[in-house]
Amino acid sequence: MKGVISLVVSLVLAASASFLAPSTASANNSSSIVETSAPAAASAAGKPKRPITLTYDQIGRSTKVKLAGKATDYKNKKIILQRQKGKKWVKAQKQQTRTNGKFKFKVVVPRDGRKHAWRVMTKKSDDYGKSYSPATRLYWS
Repeated sequence: MKGVISLVVSLVLAASASFLAPSTASANNSSSIVETSAPAAASAAGKPKRPITLTYDQIGRSTKVKLAGKATDYKNKKIILQRQKGKKWVKAQKQQTRTNGKFKFKVVVPRDGRKHAWRVMTKKSDDYGKSYSPATRLYWS
């Protein structure tokens, strides 16, 4: 009975995941990029996490995608884009946020059928602990 309950919980959690098609995909394009999100990792420190948003937008009909977002109270500081490699997260790019806390990165999503995951990380500060955006998983369908 315990196995059936865990299976039902797994199916309910899988069904609650959202699969979104980008608004920029054209009707005559046979393949489009799809996004799934996962919650950000929980912190071990007692400090609160910085709210970070991360959105994506396909650039034309190419395999390039613009990842953009905003980090609350994180102005003119370094922000790191990470990609998932196996089970580990590795640094892909880094740059400085603007005076309003906004940032944007351009990445390429290969047409290999696999899900490619990205997230943004901010370093700890006096008010906030190390923070991550929710993971954004993109793939071609």
